[in-house]
Amino acid sequence: MTEQKLEPATIDVGKDAASGLRLWSAQAALKQGEARVLSQQTTYGNFLTRANASIGWSVTLTAAYCAGSAQAHLHWLIYPAVFTTGSAFLAACAFCSRRMATPGDDPQYVMDCGLSTELEITEALAIRIQRDIALNVQVISELKDYMDMAFILLAISTVFTATLAAINNSIFN
Repeated sequence: MTEQKLEPATIDVGKDAASGLRLWSAQAALKQGEARVLSQQTTYGNFLTRANASIGWSVTLTAAYCAGSAQAHLHWLIYPAVFTTGSAFLAACAFCSRRMATPGDDPQYVMDCGLSTELEITEALAIRIQRDIALNVQVISELKDYMDMAFILLAISTVFTATLAAINNSIFN
């Protein structure tokens, strides 16, 4: 039996500092940044959908509370109507929020940025997309705050109504 020498396996470690790691890193950062901005756009759209639903529920409940408060023994329904009106206004504020940054960049910027290598341009684009991500985080945080307050007011109105109805015994008579 002859002994065979096993050669150590070579592992492909990808790019290194001598073979273009910096360019690969810039390209990867740009790709990841674009994916993040797309995800933020989806989140933004979801917030606007929730805001629209909240406005619908708030207006419906406000109308019901106002109609109910016209009856003498249900005049207290005007109080939850104030909460639902506030909820509708806060949800509407979501539609007045600042603009989100979108994926991609202005082609004119890419063409005229004044940089001389693919690496420099890719790094500049990655830095710009990082700025866009930070802007989008602020906008989404603002939307979250509006929607949180809107849903809290909506919840308060329903709990308030149920509590007052139980106290006034108006539902159970």
